[in-house]
Formats: sequence, structure tokens, C-alpha cells
Amino acid sequence: MSALTSLDERLLAARAGSRRAQGPPRLGPAPAAVPLSAAQRAMARAEADGGGVTHFVLAYRIRGLLDTGALERAITELHRRHAILRTVFPDGAGHDGERDRQQMVLAAGEVPIQHHSFTGTADPYAAARNHALEVTRHSYSPRSQPPVRWWLLEVGEHDHILVLWLHHLLADAASERILEEDLAVLYQAFVTGTEPAGRSSTPVQYADFVLWEQRQEAAGGYEANRAYWRSTLKQYPSELALPFDRAPYGSASYSGATLCEPIPADLVERVRALARSERASEFMVHLTAYALQLRDLGGVGRMVLGTPMSGRGRPELERVVGLLADLVPLPIDVSGELSFRSALDQVRGAVLDAMAYQDVPSDLVAADQSLPTPIGRRALIQSACYHYEPAGDPVAWPPELRVDREQLFTPVSSLDLSLAVETDSGTTRCLWEYRRDLFDAATISGLHERHLTLLARATESPDAVPQTGDPR
Repeated sequence: MSALTSLDERLLAARAGSRRAQGPPRLGPAPAAVPLSAAQRAMARAEADGGGVTHFVLAYRIRGLLDTGALERAITELHRRHAILRTVFPDGAGHDGERDRQQMVLAAGEVPIQHHSFTGTADPYAAARNHALEVTRHSYSPRSQPPVRWWLLEVGEHDHILVLWLHHLLADAASERILEEDLAVLYQAFVTGTEPAGRSSTPVQYADFVLWEQRQEAAGGYEANRAYWRSTLKQYPSELALPFDRAPYGSASYSGATLCEPIPADLVERVRALARSERASEFMVHLTAYALQLRDLGGVGRMVLGTPMSGRGRPELERVVGLLADLVPLPIDVSGELSFRSALDQVRGAVLDAMAYQDVPSDLVAADQSLPTPIGRRALIQSACYHYEPAGDPVAWPPELRVDREQLFTPVSSLDLSLAVETDSGTTRCLWEYRRDLFDAATISGLHERHLTLLARATESPDAVPQTGDPR
């Protein structure tokens, strides 16, 4: 999933022009070991520092007559087709940290699935879901075994929960959709004894992307974009002012929590209408409201936020499972007495400029700033805003099965504070992820209320100077 809508992508394509590098070709058999990608290096560095969301957990509730043998065979075939699911990450032998670390693909083999039954408990579904939530607290070393695990939890007759634990070194949000789509197709094939339609091969593997990225860096292919970021970011503060309850300190952990609150349906429609009238997107409207609130609470109008990009703008990468997504910096200036419409125009331009130069790994952008890492915080980007939308029609499982997907949140926050606006099944909600060592839950609830109030006022009077104070 990308943080940008299709409108953003169309506008971006017009502005980006020839700055996008040519996509990675098929390289043939990859070497036995390849380096980490830039995104993997950043993930490994965050894990070594004790912070960051290092894994995610997905729960698929499957109701209907499930052929467990076909499901197991489908999962094994899924791992055979996507080599990244068979990848391990031994420690590097050199002295350059993550740059010396390698990733190696293991031979394909049967994939174990742990089976548990909760049918004898008082509330089987609650017991199974609690077991799945407990899974989110575990981590598995990627050094000797691929960091991916599967569980099949029985909660009743023709009622199961399939749980997938996956390290972020192996996959990103867009990979989740690819894996579910391929799993559904493979399951149907093994049930019916037919050849899977359209999934017979994966011409580009993640290792191909890694080697292409390595060649790009070695040949100076990122230099033009790096020069843009060096020139632009030096005009912005290196630390973001946030309404902390406790200031960051050296031993502050990345233990986190997520507040999930809905946005009223009528307000969602008003936000969409405002976005259309300004040739913007819902994401840009929410980002503007978020930036204005941080400006008023922190007293600084120039800031660097972040937003994740899928990194899949080229056809060759659309079906690749792996960590292609990266966090792109968004230099935003909402200083002064701006109307919401004027602030939205500023933010819209900032987003499009940033996206036009996003084809450079963010760890290179951060390294180019030559700034000390703030005490108890990440370098360069300490807060992010993004909008998740459905990636298309629901995944086509066989008609005899009803499959509902849920992401189980890990108790970790990779940044100080983030706002995700998620639209799914006709409902839009805000997900506020925050570090518990720095924020109290009541403060985050207040941020959500201010966000809704600001959006309501902005959609009613976009030419007025917005007031972002406490709405009560």
C-alpha cells in the first residue's frame, strides 16, 4: 500500500519527468549471497538500536469448509515461488555494520504450520485471538532460519484463524496483498487439481532489486536526487517539535501503543470534496491538518515529516515480495497566518516535490545531512503521516470460504508519533501510533479531537485562518 492516492501518482508522474531511473532487469540466477538493501539496512539498524516495528502479524479468519492439506501445500508453494520467504540474514564478517551483512536464500522445502485447537474453551474465538495477540510479542532471529511463521488455529466447526508472523526484513505492506492473492490462487489450484492461473512464475525476485540498487549507488545514479535533498533539507530544523508529556531521553524505549478512532462519515465526504476542489487528495488534506496542529502546539512552522512510499512505480516490481517501501521526507512550511486553503496549497507542492525526488534510499538522504542523531530520537524523520486505501477488490478466495483479514498491532512505535488514516470496507479511521515513554494516552486522544475539529472547520471555511487549539 502506498501513502499516495492515484491522483497523487498522476500529478507526480507529470512533475517527476525523467528523474526516475530505469527499473531493474531480470538478472538470471542470483549469487548465493547478496547485501542488504538500503531499506533492510535501515530496518536492521533500528532493530539493533532497540526500536522500530521489526515484524508484523496478520490474522485471516477463514469460515467455511477448509481443506487444510491444500492450504499447507499452498503455503509451501508460496515459499518456493517467493525466494525472500526462504532468506536468512547471518551476521556480517566485516566492520561496517549493516553494509557487511548478507542475505542468503535457502533451498525450498516443506513449510511447517503449527496447529492449535481452541474448540474446548469457553470462548474459542476469544482464546484463539488472545493466542494470536501473544504472537505479536515474540520475535524470531533471522540469522539462521527465515523469520516467518504460520499458525492455524481452530475455533469451531469450519472456523479457523490463519496467523502469519513476518519480519519486516522480508516484506512491506504491499507484499501483504501479494502474498494473500497468491495464497488464494494456489489454494484454489490444489483444491481443484488445476494449474494456478497467472502465478506460474515470479520473473523478478527481491535479490534482483537489491543488486540493481547496489549498482545504482555505485554508479552515482542517485546523485541528482541526493543533491536536491542536501540543498532542501539544510533549510529545515533537524528535530521536530512535538507536544511531549516527557521530553526524549537517551534510554527512552520504543515501546508503543496505537489509538484507533473513526472519522464520522459526513466529515470523510467533506474532506473528499475539499480535496477534489483543490486538485489535491485526502492524504494531503489530512497532512495539512496534522502539520498545522504540530505547528501550533510546537511553535515551529517549518518541519520535516515523513510518508512511506511503496517503491513499486515500475512494472517489474509490482509483484515482488520484499521490503521495497521507504520513508520519504516531506519538508513542509506552514509558517505564518495561513488560511487552510493556502496551507493545503503549500503542502500539496511539498508532497509533489518530495515524491519527484523520492528515488533515493532514505538512509543515504539521512547520511548526507551530517547531523548528530537527536538524543532519544531517530535522525531526520521523527513523525509521519500517511493514508492507507484498499488496494483493489477483495482477494478472490474460493466461494465456499469467507476470509476476513486483520492486522494485529505490535506494541512498538518506530517513530515518536505517527498518524495513519485508513480507509477499509467503507469506514475511515485514524490510527495514532506513539511512544509510551514520551506521550500519555490522554494527550493522543486530544490530538485526535483537535484533528477532527480542524478538519470540520477547514471544510466549512477553507479560506479562514484555522484555529487548532483545544476544541472543548
